[in-house]
Amino acid sequence: MKTTSILSTFVAIIGMTTSSVSAACFRSGEAWSSVNVALDNAQEACNTVLSGDYEPLQRKDACSPFGSQRHEFSIISTNRNSQVALSSATCFALLSREIQGCSRGGRRTDGDFEVTADPNAGTTC
Repeated sequence: MKTTSILSTFVAIIGMTTSSVSAACFRSGEAWSSVNVALDNAQEACNTVLSGDYEPLQRKDACSPFGSQRHEFSIISTNRNSQVALSSATCFALLSREIQGCSRGGRRTDGDFEVTADPNAGTTC
């Protein structure tokens, strides 16, 4: 009985101290034609469009053409109850993980945000 109570308390504490993180790299589609340009485009998107306050479940998108590709970035607030803020630095850190860690882009949920970085064929945004 005591072991069950201690285990339940431990599981509850662990659940409160860990943030929700899930990630997946895309397995098909375009690969980044230039990781460095993709990072530059992500930084620009974070500085101009993607950072700032997000209402519950709000989505913000940015797209940058490069060569024969377009780099598409999106961030969605996963918080259903309140406004959350995303700094430019955090935005860039989140997008950078998908650009540098996934050769074909990817999607990650980290805390209050779902982040997507996706290279696509064609230059029309």
